[in-house]
Formats: sequence, C-alpha cells, structure tokens
Amino acid sequence: ASGERFDMKALTAAHRTLPFGTTVTVKNLDNGDTVKVRINDRGPYRKNRILDLSYAAAKQLNMLPEGEAKVGIIVLGKGGAAKMAARTDDEVEPVSGKEYDAGLEGDHSDGLLTDVDGEAGKFALQAGAFYSRRKAEILKERLASQVKQSVVVVRENDFYKVRIEGIPSRKEAENQKRRLMKDDISAYVLETRE
Repeated sequence: ASGERFDMKALTAAHRTLPFGTTVTVKNLDNGDTVKVRINDRGPYRKNRILDLSYAAAKQLNMLPEGEAKVGIIVLGKGGAAKMAARTDDEVEPVSGKEYDAGLEGDHSDGLLTDVDGEAGKFALQAGAFYSRRKAEILKERLASQVKQSVVVVRENDFYKVRIEGIPSRKEAENQKRRLMKDDISAYVLETRE
C-alpha cells in the first residue's frame, strides 16, 4: 500500500492508521521478545489484530509456527510518507491494543524504550482516526461529555485524529481507556512528553 515492494526478510509491519515510515517496538507479551519494525503497509483487516508483521519480524518474536501472539507496541518515531493507502471508505476504524508497560526495567540507553512506565511526560488517549473531519468531530463531542480532560481533533497527514489530552499519569490513562471500552470506544495510550 505504501508503494514499497514487499520483502518478507525486512523488519516491517502493517498498521491501520500509523503513518508509513513510523518505527515501532513490538513486544511478544507471551515470551518477552522484542523487535523494532517500520510501518510500510495497511492492515490488518481482522478486528482482533493490531499489527501484521513480516515473516522476519514474526520470527524474531518467536511467533512461528503459531503465526499469532498477544503483543504490545510503542511508537518510537512517526513517519512522514505523503503517499497514503488508497481507500474507498471514509472512515478508518479506531485502533486498540494493550500497550505494554511491564518487564521493561534496566538500561535502555539504546533509545528504543525510553521511560515507558515512568511519569516523565503527560499522557493522551487516541480514540479514533478518520479521513472525515465531520466523523472526527462527532466522536469528539461524544467524548467531551464523558471525560474531564480536553478532547481535540488533530490533523496528521490525511487523518483527523481524536485525542483526549492532559492525562497526568499512565495509570489514569489506562483507567480511562478501560472506561471507554465499556462504551465501545477503542483507544490507545500516547505519551505526549509535554
């Protein structure tokens, strides 16, 4: 979808909304293995999945031969590719997935995992990403009546992203995420580093 030729030996992944070129660390929550991948495709298209990994990435996470595992992701750096996946529908489904914050003690001076479970920054929840500004505004209004923090629509590339900002701790962000899931709103935690 990015125009890049598929290479099963490259450390790449597909994600529904992250911009092409975004780098993420993926952790296999069953065995603790991690791999750093670059987003270069759209998908997965099954609701219970948050990522599709290349063969090489899945192999590094020791997911073979099962082919599926519970994973956590951390966004390391946003991509900036201008070419987005062609879509015929107006809306991109909100993504969800339990970001991991356990088992990451130790020296992370390699820059891959920085202060994941600390309180150095503020936190936000991203509750949706849409091609349609109107649909983003509808979700914004729905969320504004449910939370005390600021709800904003942020434009990034071709997407209008709906975020709840100014959450003081990861724990509070995770609690709000669980409350939203009871209302069928999927969200994921972002560290804003403000």
